[in-house]
Amino acid sequence: MTDPLPTVCPACSVGCRLRISPANDAVIPVTEGPVNRGGMLCHHGADCFDAHADTQRIRSPMVRIDGELVPVSWKRAFTRLESAFSGLDPDSVGFLGSPHATNEANYLLGKLARCFGSNHVDTRARLCHASVATVCEQRLGSSTTISSLSDFRLTDAFLVIGANPVARQPVAFERFCRPAIESGSPLLAVDPEPTVTTACADRTLHPPPGADHTLLDALCLSIIDQGFADKSFITAHTTGSDRLHAAVRGPSVAALCEAAGVAVDDLEPFARTFATADRGAILTATGIGSCDHNGTPAADRLVDLSLLTGNAGRRGAGVTLLRGVGNEQGALDVGVRPDRLPGGHPIDNEAARDRIRSTWGVEPPTTPGLNEREQLGTIGSDINGLYVMGENPAVVRGPQNPALEGLSVLVVQDPFVTETVEQADIVLPATTWAETTGTVTNLERRIQLRQPQREGPAGVKQDWKILTEVGRLLTSGSFASRDSRAVFEELADVGRRYHGIRYDEVNDGGVQWPVDEDPAVGLRSRPFPFGPIH
Repeated sequence: MTDPLPTVCPACSVGCRLRISPANDAVIPVTEGPVNRGGMLCHHGADCFDAHADTQRIRSPMVRIDGELVPVSWKRAFTRLESAFSGLDPDSVGFLGSPHATNEANYLLGKLARCFGSNHVDTRARLCHASVATVCEQRLGSSTTISSLSDFRLTDAFLVIGANPVARQPVAFERFCRPAIESGSPLLAVDPEPTVTTACADRTLHPPPGADHTLLDALCLSIIDQGFADKSFITAHTTGSDRLHAAVRGPSVAALCEAAGVAVDDLEPFARTFATADRGAILTATGIGSCDHNGTPAADRLVDLSLLTGNAGRRGAGVTLLRGVGNEQGALDVGVRPDRLPGGHPIDNEAARDRIRSTWGVEPPTTPGLNEREQLGTIGSDINGLYVMGENPAVVRGPQNPALEGLSVLVVQDPFVTETVEQADIVLPATTWAETTGTVTNLERRIQLRQPQREGPAGVKQDWKILTEVGRLLTSGSFASRDSRAVFEELADVGRRYHGIRYDEVNDGGVQWPVDEDPAVGLRSRPFPFGPIH
C-alpha cells in the first residue's frame, strides 16, 4: 500500500506537515516539515483525522422538496440552483467563504460572487481577529504578521496578551519561542486567569476581564516615566507620538494600575523588562478583541506599545497576530472580503481591476459589500440569497442566531451535515481537507500544498471543481480552470500577492510571500514591505 504524499495539518494556523497511514489511518508527522521539523506534532494534529469517522457525512447533492432535503443527481442540483438564482438581484446575494477551505476554493468563491455582480463576500477569517487586524492595517500598513516563526529565535523578550500559544499553537511555541526563552529571553504574560502560558512566564499580570486598555495605558506611561521610550525610533519612524503622551498622561501609573487591578510593584518591572529588550515581540490573538470586531482602544494601544519601544518592522519584534484556524491568512490574501480584491487590493484599485477584467472577462462591482455580520443581520431585506462554503452561520456568537428561514434561497457547500445544511434549499457535497488538493497559507505567510490522503466518497467533489461548475452556470465570467494548479496560477497572476510563486515550489517546504524571482538564484523570500507608521 503506497503512502500518500505529505499534507498540511488543519488543526490550527501553524502549518505542520503530516500524512495519514493508509494501513491504519494513523497520523504521522513529516520530519522535514518547515514548521514541525524533526516530527513535532501536538495532540490536536494527532487527532485531526478523527472527523472522517463522522456519520454526518454528505454523500450526494440534495435539494429541498416538499419541505424535506432529498438526494438528487449533480445535474438536478445544478438545474435547481440555476433556476433559484436567475430571479435574484445580484446585490441581494451574499457569499461566505471559509478559513478551513484552500486558497483556490476561497479565490473561486470570491470570483463567483464578483462575476455574479456582488461584493457581499466575507469570511470569519476576517471577523475573528478584526479588532487587532483593523488597527494594524490602518496604522502599520498591513494586518499581516511581519515576522517569520524562525525570527523568534532572535527575540529578546516575549509579551503575550490575549493569547495562549502554549495551548493553541504548541508546536510554534516549543520550536521557535522556547529556544529563545531557554537562552534567557523573558516571557511576559497578561491574562485574567492562570493558563499554561502564564505558568511558563517569568512575569505575569492578571487584570480582570475588560481592563486590557487601562493596563496597556499603564504600561505605556510607565515606560515613558522610566525613560525607556525609544526616542530615536519614534522621531525617525512615527508621527503623532504627542497624542499618545496626551492620552496616557492624565492619571498616574499608580492610578492606572489601581483601575486595571494590578499592583504597581508588579507592573513597573514588567514594563521595564519589555522596554529594555533589544527585540520585543508582542504575541496576541482574539483575547484582545471585542464582540463588535471593529477595532478597540486596547488594540490601538498594543500598536502604541510596539512603536514606543522601537519594535515595529524588525525581525523577531513587533506585533504578531496568532491566527487560529488553518487557512485564515490565505482566505484574506485571496480576496474573500467585502472591501478587498484578490491580493488585498482595495475595491477601487484600477491596476487590480484591469487584471481582473482581462482574466475574468467581467467588470467587478465598485461598491464595497456587506460583511458577514451585516449579511446575516439583513436577511429578508438586503440579503435574499446566500451561498455558504464550509461554514455554519446558523450557529454564531451573539445574542441570537440569524433567521436563515427568511432567505429565498440558501445554498450550502459542505462535507458534513450542520445546522446550516439542515436549513438549506440546495446542498452540494464537498471533499474534506484530507481528500483535497490545493494550497493553504499559515500564520507566517507560508504557502504549502495540501495533498489528498484518501479518495472521497463517490458522490462528492472538491470545492474548486464545484465552484468552477457553478461559475460557468451562473455567470458570464471565465471559469476555465482544469485543476487546482491552474486556479493557483490564475490567483497568483490576478492578485499579485503570490506573484512569482510557482505551484511546484509550495510542495517542498512551502514558500513565504512576498518573493523575488531571479532566474540565476531561483525563488527566494524577501523582507516584508512596511507601510507608513503612525
